[in-house]
Amino acid sequence: MQMIMNTTYDMTISLDWPNNLLEQNFHAQLNNKYLIFQLNFRHALLPSRHFIQSACETIITNRTLYFSDPFNFTRTILLRFGVTDSTVISSFTTAIETSLINTLNDPPFATSKCVTINLFIVAVSSLQQEQESNIIDITFREALDVIPNVPATQESIKELKELNEDDDNLLVSLGTDNNCTICQENLLFEDWKIVEMPCSHLFHKNCIVSWLNIKHLCPLCRYSMPTANAIVAAKD
Repeated sequence: MQMIMNTTYDMTISLDWPNNLLEQNFHAQLNNKYLIFQLNFRHALLPSRHFIQSACETIITNRTLYFSDPFNFTRTILLRFGVTDSTVISSFTTAIETSLINTLNDPPFATSKCVTINLFIVAVSSLQQEQESNIIDITFREALDVIPNVPATQESIKELKELNEDDDNLLVSLGTDNNCTICQENLLFEDWKIVEMPCSHLFHKNCIVSWLNIKHLCPLCRYSMPTANAIVAAKD
């Protein structure tokens, strides 16, 4: 079973330019201006503070190419290190772009053909919350297993309310838990559609549709969706 981590992120940014004559002479011969991203990523697990992931990478890109689409450039890098939280990605992207815009026009950066961006990102996850979440998840799913698999009606599934990422009500509904309970991915991951159950719980559309085609109960609160059996019983 996939673990659930309550993870927080922090990032520090610093910029450097060639500080010795040899590097300056070499970079002066370049035709274009470049950005050198020096990435350091550490993922620690509490309470032991043991690093469960450590990675370093250097990425060189044309300055014009970066500024043509800074969001997707940074997003690609962060996803490579396992950072999928859309809010974190947006925040880090804005911070990096703002730092570069505010600095590149000032000496000595303005005259340098190559500027190095040092990014140190730390992710911290709580082991205790992982264990508690897994216990709740296992207990709930075991309880569901004793209930007969009765699917929800196709009509009720089609009537599920689909939410737009730009909808202010979506951000309010998300609260502090942004994960889809079924797949454990962030609800805002990629371009996956989000739907709201009548009980107000949110899920990825594909996840909850697959679930309701087997069980008519909400995975979180056991809210009962309409079933064919219930409709027949009501008519009788």
